Amino acid sequence: MTIDEAVKYFGNGLKMARALGIGSNTISNWRARGGKIPLLVQFQIELGTKGELKADERPFVLGQKEIKRAAQVPNWARPAA
Repeated sequence: MTIDEAVKYFGNGLKMARALGIGSNTISNWRARGGKIPLLVQFQIELGTKGELKADERPFVLGQKEIKRAAQVPNWARPAA
């Protein structure tokens, strides 16, 4: 997924940053470094959006730590209690 796709989904960069629990400067840094959202963050967004946004497909191998982290559903994606 591109940064623009993710920002559009969330409404704007600030809302995206708040939803992900990161600073808006982080999104600016991603843009400055080639416009790629880190893959693990993409997986979290994919899980949180229930597949509406898809992580990039890349041939690589994740370790157990990375798989565990990617599988965590972010707080913003959990149903309200």
